Amino acid sequence: MSKKGNPELKILFDTSALFTGSASNLVNSNVENLIKEYSAVQDLRISWYLPSIVVQEREFRLIGTC
Repeated sequence: MSKKGNPELKILFDTSALFTGSASNLVNSNVENLIKEYSAVQDLRISWYLPSIVVQEREFRLIGTC
């Protein structure tokens, strides 16, 4: 439980969340929709984590395809 009394859910994304098929999107559409839908939930604290190594992997893949 969080300090505010609401349960907390911590979500850690891996590189599969970043596979978009497009260089213009950071996360795929399913992840984007998930974040939009659940960010407004009032009785649950959600923390979204995107580790820097995951972002670096995405950057590496994008540079490698150019």
